[in-house]
Amino acid sequence: DMGADKMIVAHGYIHAAVRAVAHDLYLDGTVFRSSPKYVNKYPVVGEWGYGFGLRYKRSELLFGLHYMTKEYTQQESMQCVGVLQLRHTF
Repeated sequence: DMGADKMIVAHGYIHAAVRAVAHDLYLDGTVFRSSPKYVNKYPVVGEWGYGFGLRYKRSELLFGLHYMTKEYTQQESMQCVGVLQLRHTF
């Protein structure tokens, strides 16, 4: 008998998000006083990604790629970040 707790389960995921950015601390500087404006930022940025995971008993291995649109005009290209996670539930 192959119980559910002894099986390897595979799954995939996709995600997408859009966010409006009123103030970005890294691009705009402090919120407590005026900062010089070094970059021209985009007010709306997007993010999307995909990945897959394997789960065995209480452990899970995840891998994904996440893409982010440019956040400011001087940025050369979109960003891509690889994600690798190993999780175990105690």
